[in-house]
Amino acid sequence: MGSERELIDELYSLGIEMLCHHDGPEGGEQVPLEAVDVLAYRSDPVGFLANHYGMSRADYLAWHQSGYTVLCAGTTKAGKGCKNIVEGGSMLHPAQWLALRGAYCRIHS
Repeated sequence: MGSERELIDELYSLGIEMLCHHDGPEGGEQVPLEAVDVLAYRSDPVGFLANHYGMSRADYLAWHQSGYTVLCAGTTKAGKGCKNIVEGGSMLHPAQWLALRGAYCRIHS
């Protein structure tokens, strides 16, 4: 048997396609993998997906940890971070989440 790369290329030449799955705002997201992407995904799924979405590894992890939600960048009178969700800041895909980070809720805008 040949290398992993040869096996992957052969599978794709036979019309077999691959997808990776990850949690997302609609329950689950599917990302198609080109043959050249399979080994990169296998070696670093988080890094691959972060790159796919055009964000840093830390941002990709923060997007998941936030529940795909952007909280207000303001602070309360007590000096704590505001916990209000910014307008339109819930259940966001990566580009939307990145664009709204640093935004303020109605109270702090």
